[in-house]
Order: sequence, then structure tokens, then C-alpha cells
Amino acid sequence: MSNISSKTVSNTKAQPSTEVSVEIIGGKPTTTSLDVAKHFRKQHKDVLKSIANLECSPEFTQRNFAPCTRPGSNNKPEPYFRMTRDGFTFLCMGFTGKEAARWKEAYINA
Repeated sequence: MSNISSKTVSNTKAQPSTEVSVEIIGGKPTTTSLDVAKHFRKQHKDVLKSIANLECSPEFTQRNFAPCTRPGSNNKPEPYFRMTRDGFTFLCMGFTGKEAARWKEAYINA
């Protein structure tokens, strides 16, 4: 993971007021479950549950979802996932609601 750069990408078609943070790791775009929660206005714990309940193969999960932690309250580690574009797509295609529908439509039209 020595080749890391970060940038913010606006997805104006899906949600004009929200930006998604993207980090390039190993030449591939990635984001986190924290950013997904913020973008889709979901509680992070619900995004973590959605990831845990994905019905994809263990191989797909291993390739596209990396478990991570960051310091949380009371110095207790807070779990999150770093995910690839494919992981993000697999996860978000299962979301419902207006914001998810806008994102799906923008993704299809891209």
C-alpha cells in the first residue's frame, strides 16, 4: 500500500451536495464504509451490517473488502471496511431509497 494518493470525487448526477472520498491504492480506486454511510446518509453500523450480510463468495469478499480499524471513543478500535470499486458497486446496488436510486441511475448512465 505504498502507492497511495487521495482525492475527492463529486458525483453530481447521483447527489449534487455530497462528495465521495476516493483513495488510489495500488493504482485502484477505493473508498470506505464510513464514506459510504456518509454519502447515502446511513448509520455506519447499518453499512457494516449490510457488508456482513452480502451474499457474495468468500473470494469476492477477500478481493474487495478489507477490514480495518481506527481509534474510536475511549481509544476503543472502531471497525470499518476499505472497499474496491467492485465492492462498492456490489454493496450499493442493494441499497434502497431515493439517494440509492439516483446513484444507480447515474452509474448505469455513466
